[in-house]
Amino acid sequence: RFGNQADHFLGALGFAHGLNRTLVLPPWVEYRYGQPRSIQVPFDTYFQVEPLKKYHKVITMEEFMKKIAPYEWPESERISFCYMSRGFILISEYDLILNRKVVGSSNECNAKEGNPFGPFWDTFNIDFVGSEFYSPLHYDTYHHNMAKQWLKRYPPTPQCLGYRNEKGKATPEMCLPSKQTIIRQLKRVIKKVNNNNDGMIKSVFVSSDSNHMIDDLNEALKRIKIQAFKYDKPDPHVDLAIMGRSHYFIGNCISSFSAFVKRERDVKGFPTSFWAFPPEKNGGARKEVIRDEL
Repeated sequence: RFGNQADHFLGALGFAHGLNRTLVLPPWVEYRYGQPRSIQVPFDTYFQVEPLKKYHKVITMEEFMKKIAPYEWPESERISFCYMSRGFILISEYDLILNRKVVGSSNECNAKEGNPFGPFWDTFNIDFVGSEFYSPLHYDTYHHNMAKQWLKRYPPTPQCLGYRNEKGKATPEMCLPSKQTIIRQLKRVIKKVNNNNDGMIKSVFVSSDSNHMIDDLNEALKRIKIQAFKYDKPDPHVDLAIMGRSHYFIGNCISSFSAFVKRERDVKGFPTSFWAFPPEKNGGARKEVIRDEL
């Protein structure tokens, strides 16, 4: 029913907003008279997407599958997500006493069993290679520290640590690097790039949603005659364009904004690194924390 789907959509939007994750807008499921399988109607058939973007980051399922899924969610890594295992009950066509049996693995989500589930995923030619159970987490991100639990169990972005923390664990310094860490690491990158004749770094562009540290950076870099700049007015699209094309990029390991930049740079073969990653053995200084991307 449409009303139920609309309620689920509002809940999913609130959940994505609470975790600061991009919401993929799925098609609406409809049942047409005389057709045994459900029909998937694109989200933007009935609703405008642009007004939603003013509230939170969203993308239609069609656009996601076409532009992002091939490299961010490849076929070999498509995991179905559910609270717990889901067995599928099928009434045997050959048993006159209607003997029930369970088909499918008891350790799987069995995400494509039944209608509309199978037709929904088949619309986008999606098959799953495994299952992930998120129990005992739930979707009420305003309940105690539920949002923190989700972020701890499923880190926002894999660009540093991998999808299962196989490359390490997140640290406070990665999320909110101190001024000392930023200046120290920036100087190292400038020295390394310029000494290796990989091209000369002549200026530093800063993108931030808080303190751009322009005065601090200019003071720290004045001996090597490099200046730091920021765009005159807040414009994330301009920031993304500049960072995607810069000679070198240092991003925030936890930031989805940095993840967007890194994907573009990976395609072009441009170098990228992240603040406080890999972690230094001494942990680094933490007198002042600032979230920046350069």
